[in-house]
Amino acid sequence: LSANLPTQTLTGLAGAGAPQAALSGAIQSLPDPGGIVNQIDTVDGPYCTALDTIRPYHALFPGSDGALSLALAGGKTQLYNNDLITIDETMPNFSGYLETDYFSSDGSVLHLYPTSTDAAQQFAAGGAKVLGDPARGGASWQVSAPFGTDMIISIASSVPLFAKLRPQDETASDYLPALRQALQNAAAGGAKISVAAIPVVTLAK
Repeated sequence: LSANLPTQTLTGLAGAGAPQAALSGAIQSLPDPGGIVNQIDTVDGPYCTALDTIRPYHALFPGSDGALSLALAGGKTQLYNNDLITIDETMPNFSGYLETDYFSSDGSVLHLYPTSTDAAQQFAAGGAKVLGDPARGGASWQVSAPFGTDMIISIASSVPLFAKLRPQDETASDYLPALRQALQNAAAGGAKISVAAIPVVTLAK
């Protein structure tokens, strides 16, 4: 007897090179690798620690419940010098709070939301948040050197992750241990968590 099983779509990010090869090998070792649609994006840059921090909270096979949605406005994947960085986010199927960060290839982190001028608020399930659009008010950001592959990471949680604002600019090496601990504390308390990450290729022209 045989059965036609539904395919599963694998989504997320993996480091280019060895991590990507290891993932492909793991898929091929499955009993039915043809049932897996691999839509994992690869990313260059110093982002393994950041991805490891959020990996426990990322669903490889998103279900019908709905996960946090994160994208550059207009579905862009590349931005050029002086382009505005505008981000569209949609909450998952639970109400909660957002934490959105821009990781640069030089090891720095810019906290896009919340900030001192755009305070944290609770969003309804499925609620939308747009960052970096001057027409909507609030802060805006433009692409500048150094160019390369950057990353935006956003986290939706049913409770705030931090009791107070982080410095708007800090290093990933300072931020990621604090983020890891905040996520672990929230999860231990029964909080709902959904994460999303997208690579952003920035070019001089």
